[in-house]
Amino acid sequence: MPVDPPSDDPCGCQVEYPQEAGAVDAFLNCLIGGGPCAEACEASDWVCVGEVEWPDPPFDRHAITLDVEVVHPVSGALLPGTTVHACAGSDERCAEPLGEATTDGTGTARLVLERRATLVAGFFGYLEARGPGILDTLMYLYPPVVNSSRWLRYAATRDYIEPNLRQLGLAIDGVHGHIGINLRACTGGGTGACVSVSDPGAVVYYLVEGGVVDRSRTRTGATSLVGVSNVMPGLVTIQARRAPVDGPCTADLELVSEVTVWVRADTATFMDLPPTPPRR
Repeated sequence: MPVDPPSDDPCGCQVEYPQEAGAVDAFLNCLIGGGPCAEACEASDWVCVGEVEWPDPPFDRHAITLDVEVVHPVSGALLPGTTVHACAGSDERCAEPLGEATTDGTGTARLVLERRATLVAGFFGYLEARGPGILDTLMYLYPPVVNSSRWLRYAATRDYIEPNLRQLGLAIDGVHGHIGINLRACTGGGTGACVSVSDPGAVVYYLVEGGVVDRSRTRTGATSLVGVSNVMPGLVTIQARRAPVDGPCTADLELVSEVTVWVRADTATFMDLPPTPPRR
């Protein structure tokens, strides 16, 4: 059963997605609904930046069970019949899945990942989702999964991706990939931050209330949603930086998150991106 947000957080701003699947309606209101919920979720807390550490796995773990609820990125509708593979972070094409399952009538797939060399430090990889009515979607999980847990994940659909691309003068072209980021701060949404990627030809854009592309924005607002399109396939590094004012996302701004992910042609790479451990 979905869990309700705590009474002192009716908009779900502090729901720690994806660790706590549930409160879907409240969370979507916070992301795309606008109004009081968007305003309530706009303040971001970045105090943990520079001190983040990924969790260590327990020594007695034998397997990790992932219950993955797959839904439509805007409506939140369940997506039964979606095949989900768990893939090691080094496995570009997911040629050797660590686990596989298909979502049932509740939109949930249960994957059991047996302990092996690739899981010694936890599951530091991605989920690959394929099914009717969706684009192939790579779903990255941060921080790395060290315990059995339940995750809510959004799959990419054409009716979500194509309107954004049209506003940018782009299209699903069989060559490029796409990235969707829900930027998170230490608590709540990651507002007041900018994103850059290692592909110089990629187009970064920000979404506002209602999931609408705002081409004038250069940093996240109340929704904390960022899109990247026209991305060449391969490994792509994503950096998020604190941006107190509008302007270019330059290297002198404080780095809050940095990850490297796979991008494939005609495929979406989605993630909730929290602050990451500092560079060593």
